[in-house]
Amino acid sequence: MKHKRIFNYSLIIILSAFTIFSKNVYSQCIIPNEFEGNTGANMTLLFQLPFINSLNIQSNDAYIVATNQSGLLVGSALVNDAQTSMAVWGDDSFSPEIDGASEGDTIILSLVDGISLINIFPLAVNNAILDISYVTNGFLVLSNAGIELSCIYDPNSGCTDNYACNYNPNSSSDDGSCIYLEGECDECLDGVVQDNDVDNDGVCDIDEIPGCMDESACNFNPLATDPPIDFNFGTGTIWVYTDSVYVNDNWLMLDSVEYVPINPMDCNYEDADNDGICDIFEIIGCTDAYACNYDATSTTDSDNSLCIFAIGCDTCSGETDGTGTIVDNDVDNDGVCNSDEIIGCTDALACNYYATSTTDTDNSLCVFATGCDTCSGETDGSGIVVDNDLDDDGICNDDEVMGCTDSLACTYSDLATEEDNSCLYFDSCGECGGNDNCAVFIEADLTIFVDSILVSDSVALESFENNFEDLMETQLGLPEGCVVVIQINILSRGNLEIEIIYTITLTEEEIQETDIDPNLTPEEIISELNEEILVFEDEDVFEDIEFIHGCTNSEACNFNIEANIEAECFVPEGCDVCSGETNDGSGFILTNDLDEDGVCDIDEIIGCTDYLACNYDATPTTDTDNSLCNYSTDIDECATCSGETDGTGTIVDNDIDDDGVCSSEEIIGCTDDLACNYDATPTTDTDNSLCNYSTDLDECATCSGETDGTGIIIDNDYDDDGVCDELDYDDGIGLNELINAPINLYPNPSKDFINIDFESNLSNVSVEILNSLGDVLILKNLADVS
Repeated sequence: MKHKRIFNYSLIIILSAFTIFSKNVYSQCIIPNEFEGNTGANMTLLFQLPFINSLNIQSNDAYIVATNQSGLLVGSALVNDAQTSMAVWGDDSFSPEIDGASEGDTIILSLVDGISLINIFPLAVNNAILDISYVTNGFLVLSNAGIELSCIYDPNSGCTDNYACNYNPNSSSDDGSCIYLEGECDECLDGVVQDNDVDNDGVCDIDEIPGCMDESACNFNPLATDPPIDFNFGTGTIWVYTDSVYVNDNWLMLDSVEYVPINPMDCNYEDADNDGICDIFEIIGCTDAYACNYDATSTTDSDNSLCIFAIGCDTCSGETDGTGTIVDNDVDNDGVCNSDEIIGCTDALACNYYATSTTDTDNSLCVFATGCDTCSGETDGSGIVVDNDLDDDGICNDDEVMGCTDSLACTYSDLATEEDNSCLYFDSCGECGGNDNCAVFIEADLTIFVDSILVSDSVALESFENNFEDLMETQLGLPEGCVVVIQINILSRGNLEIEIIYTITLTEEEIQETDIDPNLTPEEIISELNEEILVFEDEDVFEDIEFIHGCTNSEACNFNIEANIEAECFVPEGCDVCSGETNDGSGFILTNDLDEDGVCDIDEIIGCTDYLACNYDATPTTDTDNSLCNYSTDIDECATCSGETDGTGTIVDNDIDDDGVCSSEEIIGCTDDLACNYDATPTTDTDNSLCNYSTDLDECATCSGETDGTGIIIDNDYDDDGVCDELDYDDGIGLNELINAPINLYPNPSKDFINIDFESNLSNVSVEILNSLGDVLILKNLADVS
């Protein structure tokens, strides 16, 4: 930005006069930086547009700086072609260093225009030079100025003495600007000597201790090196509002009292109890070491009515400075300390069901019996699943049938489900469980042809049978009784053809006594015997026999009472029965086990065999019809099975009220929205006998506001005097209530810290400092305050 060189006549004269006394502009030039900071107090300078135009600014980033008569930078402002303002910052009294202007300081203005430093002389209306004096919260309008070039910065010149604080190794020539440390406390800071002993008492500012230095004062501080900090409370009267009303979303203050602030560092001499502690510094607190808010720093002024103690599961937080609190060690208020809480399964159907009333529920831990399994029965959480199917074959231990399960054994039982090592096997002689030292069975058949013989009666046939046995024994020299005729079949009439099936039973010892070669195989022995048998040709033996084929077993379904020649019999076994005809040979077997599973049709059980179903039937002989299955999911996700595995299992409805919340997870609570512990959860079951109302305490009480059942009653009458806290000045609730405890806040405006002074005996004080926008800037909780 460039401005035209427009001057009035009087200004030109003044500048000419100033130029006469200007120094060599290139000899030394230090360009000041812009000001950074906020000390909490300031004065405002308004630069009107004519004032800006009179500066004849040549660069786009020019700025004005303000210094006091000591050269301390106290403010700056960027300038362009528009009216602007600048804050001149005052020194705060809360830090030992001088960081701003003091009351009455002369303020000097300069313009940094590129590399040029220009002196600014504010002019009054009559063009006289106007002196600026610092006044906190002051306001000054400037409309005209004169200027003088102070110097132009030479980037190649500077301090070339490496012992100097502002030594510049890049400088090619010395410009006489070197500055050096003087006192022991001084230090170099960014090329500037920082004076760290402002009062020149030989004690560095950082080590200074302000305080009362009068030995006769009760707050004498033997370590103090400086007098008390002089807090600037101002000269006006300070008023503290003590009464107010809330109107149109704002507090309207109605009454106030005068407040005289006290500097806590000033020497005090009032010590009513002569304990060496000034009355204003007495600490009133709980001095009972067993109390949670025990204050070991409390002075002789103690008030043990303030003590709070831990009871039951509760403990103290441990502080001994009066800030200790009670630690709640029974979060769910069930009378069981947190450390003793038991987390377990509270589903009564589970094997590890924990029936203790104080057990906290975590049903993800539950284990249930399925199939043959049962629960051990304990209800203290130690119950386990009892395995009632040890071999995991799907048949419960109580339903197992012991026996031989090898179908190749002669003692095999098709009903057996569990092997008991009772299996026996045929030996080489056909004896079940034999040891191979037994009789040799030789079984053969022989066909005899009798020419032109008429058999007359059955007696003759029987005679033939007996004669055949005798023939075999005598002809072959066999022992008596060793030949047994198994069956005689009449194959044809006319030339009679008879088929004889017989068995010879001989021990190895008897074989040795006969003419039979013991080295022959049974097949070879049969062949040899048949060759030696003589054919009967006695006509009288078979005369007039009428042959009737049929079953002669009276227990068979096809029993024929008139049969004299044995035919195949059909004897019912297992579930089978006869068709009903008797004695005429026409009966037959009716099958009563169509699926051949060993269970008679009349005894069959049709059921569900899906083990996931509630009515699962694990009986091995149950016939499957899974269209009969009932599943817990047929109702909802909460449902479970009753657990039987014999087909009698049922679905257990675990959501009795059908609200989508399982019974074990139901929440019983207060659903009255006027109650403090109102539970708005849609699935909460109502039991309004549990409701707690603020009116149960008193009219001052209110609700905390939660709507999930955790709301509590807020006691708004802290001292139980019947006056609600918002109207009760002495219970430490609000600033507007402290009619006898005025509060002073300073400085205002503040920066970095704020002082709060008040006189009161309060406990559990909560202090909140808000800005004008309502934002909380400071939140401090104090257990005891004096």
